[in-house]
Amino acid sequence: MKKIISLLLSLVFVTLTFVGCSKDRIGQDLDDSMKGYEKESLTLNFYIVGDTTNDNATVNARINNYTSKKFNTTLNIVYCNENDYQATVIDKLDKAKEAAESGKTDDATLNAINAKPDIFLINSPEMMLDLYTKGHLADLTEFFYPDIYEEKVEIYPELKNKFHAEIIKNTEGLHNQIAETLMDASVITEETTSVITGSTVIADKNYVVPNNRVVGSYTYLLIDRDTAEEVYMGSASQLASFNLGNMSTIVDAIVAKKGTEENFNIENYVKIVKGKYEEKAAYEAAGFACNIVEYPQVAGLDAAYPDANVPESVDNVFNSAFAVNKLSDVDRSMEIIYAINTDDILHNYLQYGVENTNYTINPTTGLVDYTQITNADNKYIMNPLYTGDIFKIRQNATWTEADMRNGKIQNDESRVYKIANE
Repeated sequence: MKKIISLLLSLVFVTLTFVGCSKDRIGQDLDDSMKGYEKESLTLNFYIVGDTTNDNATVNARINNYTSKKFNTTLNIVYCNENDYQATVIDKLDKAKEAAESGKTDDATLNAINAKPDIFLINSPEMMLDLYTKGHLADLTEFFYPDIYEEKVEIYPELKNKFHAEIIKNTEGLHNQIAETLMDASVITEETTSVITGSTVIADKNYVVPNNRVVGSYTYLLIDRDTAEEVYMGSASQLASFNLGNMSTIVDAIVAKKGTEENFNIENYVKIVKGKYEEKAAYEAAGFACNIVEYPQVAGLDAAYPDANVPESVDNVFNSAFAVNKLSDVDRSMEIIYAINTDDILHNYLQYGVENTNYTINPTTGLVDYTQITNADNKYIMNPLYTGDIFKIRQNATWTEADMRNGKIQNDESRVYKIANE
């Protein structure tokens, strides 16, 4: 059967009709995995935080020109003010669920279902908890752990639709596209019923695709190198051994030696600060030994401890994540979420809009530039925390190559905050 399917896929694919030769290569480079599928046209409602006064129509047209040719999917993008966003999305989802469960087929019921957010942004832990508790979220676990899905298909082949195997093959890589710490923090451990045995098991579930961004901050212990060596150490190599547990030793030595000096302040010699990865080198250049005493942390939602207090210094994966409504076409929705996070063209449309209409590229720096766009009607500025993988957007004045490089290192060194261990 697999050989027959492979043969059919290799034989089936009509020649694309290209419209012009845009620099965006619209219509070209279709993902090989989707060639041969005659997918029906589909429109998905995509709710995101954004300013409705911006040049949305122009951007939406360009996005849909791209997605309709590449995926046969168009997006009804609904931009909501951040203050109203959560209430709007939850209200739409509540009404759609109520309508679907009513069993009615009148226009009002169908309209409520059709207006449901299919893909939407989760921008706070409180919103995540509400959506999770109400059962609005599609389980995306099988997209990140395809072996689980394949085991189910062997026993229940009717669960497999014609797109799912290929989508899983594609989105399997999404686990690596997103920072591992973020992905790990988005897992919720819960009781579930095994589709294979019917028994109750404890399983890890994933209901979101977290947007990749630079998370958390380091806690650094700064020790003035020259003073420390003068009063206590005698060896620069010993400075690296100090942390929050034994810093009082070096503090006491400095106070004993320098405490009688005029305007003495211990924080001029030893202090604890929070900062980004790149700040460590700056502190060291300024003459401090800079020891990492705590790595950046990111928290998830522990279903067993939903009301647990997470320290303000700890970021939360649900400050920015994409989710899919349980009533939606999950495969097609995940296809779009995957593209937003991995396709530079689509992501930059969503983030910046259309080049030379909503922004320009500075020919000297190569950075995104808004200064040349003088028409206020062409304003389109989105928060990069909410538009997908920040490492896929074009660089701008506040997001440079150095920021990207340092951000990747910081994310690689980040840790998952364990709520259950409080």
